Order: sequence, then structure tokens, then C-alpha cells
Amino acid sequence: MSTLLSLLDLDSPRGDGVRIKSPKPQVDAIGSPKNNESSVVQSTYTDCRNLMRKAYARKGLDVSSIDILLASLAENTYKQYDSVVRKWCLFCDSNNLHIFNSVTSRRRG
Repeated sequence: MSTLLSLLDLDSPRGDGVRIKSPKPQVDAIGSPKNNESSVVQSTYTDCRNLMRKAYARKGLDVSSIDILLASLAENTYKQYDSVVRKWCLFCDSNNLHIFNSVTSRRRG
């Protein structure tokens, strides 16, 4: 799980995460145009594998390396990640945050 969290830069140790405001026209957390007729989940989330692929590509890995990394994960690992990543996408969408470049200062408790 720590690998996925580091990919998404949830708490970037370099402090380079950026909170962005949604430009006009509005876009979702992944950068796709929002469609008012679709649900929030549909507009921001495709699947865990796709987002992991994008995260690895943003880190500069080549396609063949990404394919190897994603193939090395078990189906149950994807199922575990999928739930958390879906919640993260919903959180980012509802708080106008970018899923890959976000730093939040709110803490529970």
C-alpha cells in the first residue's frame, strides 16, 4: 500500500504537491471535462490499473517497465487498491484537488 500512496504523492516529501483550482470549463480530478449528467465516480475514476499506469508514467518510467510492474501485482492487490483509490478520487473531486499533485493540511482527530 505504501507504494501506491507514494505514487499518488498524497504527502509529497519534497513538498511539491500543488492544490489547483478547477479552470473553466470545469474538469474532474483526472483532467477530463466534467459531464453534469454523469455521477462523480464515473467522471473521475476509471480503474486502479489505469491510474497506476498514469502515476508511473508521470514518474518517468518507460512503458515496458510499467507493464512489468503492473503484471507483478496480484488480482487481490488490485482489489485492495481499487477501494482506496476510488475513495481518494472522490475526495479529490469533492475538494477540488488534483489526484496526482495534492497536499492536504487537514488531519483527522
